[in-house]
Amino acid sequence: MFIIGDVVKFKDELGAGVVIDIISQNQVLVRTDEGFENKYPPSCLVLVKRVNTEKSTEWGKVSVTVNDKEEPKQRKKTPKSFLLKKYLKQTKHAGKKKGELFAEIDLHLEELVEFQTHLSPHEKLQLQINHFKKCIEEAKEVKIRKLIFIHGVGQGVLRTELRKMLEEQTGISYKDASFKNYGMGATEVLILGLYK
Repeated sequence: MFIIGDVVKFKDELGAGVVIDIISQNQVLVRTDEGFENKYPPSCLVLVKRVNTEKSTEWGKVSVTVNDKEEPKQRKKTPKSFLLKKYLKQTKHAGKKKGELFAEIDLHLEELVEFQTHLSPHEKLQLQINHFKKCIEEAKEVKIRKLIFIHGVGQGVLRTELRKMLEEQTGISYKDASFKNYGMGATEVLILGLYK
């Protein structure tokens, strides 16, 4: 069984997190290294580091106070961790002027999870969609205007799902990414109105 403060990693996806609450015997609340809070069954988690039991109880009480009063202010200013950092690139321009900063995110499953054989096709698609949503949300928060999502060609299921979600969003435009750079397997997303 896990305790509050345990550092865990996920069996079905990349990344790690910290146990912040024990909801029941079958559910644990984890704050991921990307700053999101998600519920997981203990069977989907692997213990990386156990903290001292006394400190973890103290930490748990402190964390509730921080969550209730201070954390919302912090979230508005800066994200807890920068998910998009590993995807950042800069457009190239002739001369000395730096190009625009943008994120290039590869949504191929092998880039997102180490072991995917046990996942159903639906779970695989949901994993890709969830990563897409997290990247869009963080881009808005840290004011990155341009994102390139590499989804590949395949049967076009992921591309279709992403575009359906983008259609429902306000303040976002999208188009096929540069054919020269990505072929037909990528979508360029622009988040509008970030610098007004």
